[in-house]
Amino acid sequence: MRYGFEELRLHHIHAAHFGRNQACGRVLTKIVLSYECTCGEHHRKYGDYEHRVKYGLIVGAWRA
Repeated sequence: MRYGFEELRLHHIHAAHFGRNQACGRVLTKIVLSYECTCGEHHRKYGDYEHRVKYGLIVGAWRA
């Protein structure tokens, strides 16, 4: 996070995972990203539609 916010001067860092992969969501919260939203049936994967779960962190929250 420090590299992204201090060196690259990003305002927002984000990541996403497929809804069925809840283990990935736990990893994202462990690295301090916060849940932002779920996009229902956002991607088609192997013929089925999957939810996309988004996480993120804004520089102001990271500094706090």
